[in-house]
Amino acid sequence: MAFLRNMKKSNMQECDEVSLVIDPDRGMTPLPICIEIPGGQAHAVIPAGVRLPHETTQLFSTVDAHQLAAEFHLVAGSRPLVRDNIDIGRIRIRDVKWSGAGQPKLEIGFDFAKDGTLTIFAKNLDRKNTEMLAHLETDHIDARQIEAARKAAETAEDHDRWVEACVDEMLESYALLDNAYERYAVAKKKMSMTQKRQYKAARKELQKALEVMPPEATEKSMGRLREAHKALDELYQAQKPLQDAVAKWYRR
Repeated sequence: MAFLRNMKKSNMQECDEVSLVIDPDRGMTPLPICIEIPGGQAHAVIPAGVRLPHETTQLFSTVDAHQLAAEFHLVAGSRPLVRDNIDIGRIRIRDVKWSGAGQPKLEIGFDFAKDGTLTIFAKNLDRKNTEMLAHLETDHIDARQIEAARKAAETAEDHDRWVEACVDEMLESYALLDNAYERYAVAKKKMSMTQKRQYKAARKELQKALEVMPPEATEKSMGRLREAHKALDELYQAQKPLQDAVAKWYRR
């Protein structure tokens, strides 16, 4: 399951589904079809090389608590950042269930016909009826555009590998933030005020480093991220004996 923010886009029209044509390549999908996820990343929902016809659905949810709408930005292409691919358009689901982040269930469906017609539809699984709006940037991606996208991906292959490595490091840092907080919540009962301040400062520094998302990441920003990750990880490892001591006390 991926997570979507509440975004804004003008020129959207109410509809039940939208369609466009993407020229097939020898009866197969010529480029991946992707949805934007936080950080400007392209999350593939249909890979390239899938034999047509093909139909699939993907389940999504929300990033923020109490979102009343969620928007899906669709692109075609194999590059890791949405901005570097072919813009298809946006789909917006309104009347999203008012609840905590990650709880609403929103489904996007893709029906790819043999002739290359791609029909996209949405379902709000928490409601009887789905309020869908859409705006397409194009109604046809032809063979010329597809070939240009492939050549651009080949030219940028080294850069894109670097971007993907940045994304992996950022995901590791997000995981560390979660794990470190869980350990701190227990270990703090045995920590001194100085240790608590050190943990909070290190956590804040890593959170700040993560504010530079992949589209704007540089060697300098990634260096800062690695230093902040290392500092918090060292404190995280040091807190293990304290966590065990508190857990042992509770098991008495």
